[in-house]
Amino acid sequence: MQWVNCFICLADDSEEVPKLKKRQYLDFKLTQSDWTWLSLLHEALQFSSITYTLEAGLKNLKKWSQKTDDTDVYFICLGM
Repeated sequence: MQWVNCFICLADDSEEVPKLKKRQYLDFKLTQSDWTWLSLLHEALQFSSITYTLEAGLKNLKKWSQKTDDTDVYFICLGM
């Protein structure tokens, strides 16, 4: 993500980058601790998504495994 900070440092001096009103691009520069925090948040959000998916899969498996009590065909299909 070093390219983001490089852009921010160069953007204020560039004629090709639109100027901000009442701000500078440098105001948005992120420190190393900011990048670490963002990385941790990204990992947490990914884990949250995986957890939801796993819970939905387990719920579905429980639903269909209870059907095996009714007939042997469901048990065979569950194994496929």
